[in-house]
Amino acid sequence: MAYGICSYLSSDNAFTIIVNSATGAFDFTGTLATAKQDQGTDTSTTIPGLGDKAAGTGQEIVVQSGGKTIDIRSAVAGPSDGWPKSIALAKLVIVGLH
Repeated sequence: MAYGICSYLSSDNAFTIIVNSATGAFDFTGTLATAKQDQGTDTSTTIPGLGDKAAGTGQEIVVQSGGKTIDIRSAVAGPSDGWPKSIALAKLVIVGLH
């Protein structure tokens, strides 16, 4: 992990996890706004029961837990499956942060 970014590269299953202090442009609202822009949409879906708050948009989920914002990109194809892999990864990151 360098600069809060961890990437897993694979020919069939690549994703990125970004962890930042939840301040300024990296707070939940700012990170979710960036995710929406990255995904080319104005909408997001709340993900209940994950961290302090969480939402997904396209292939990206954003989670706030304590003083950290977690941004998981491209772990799934989209919201139609409910982001199970992204949610599982976020839970692992949250455990690792505490």
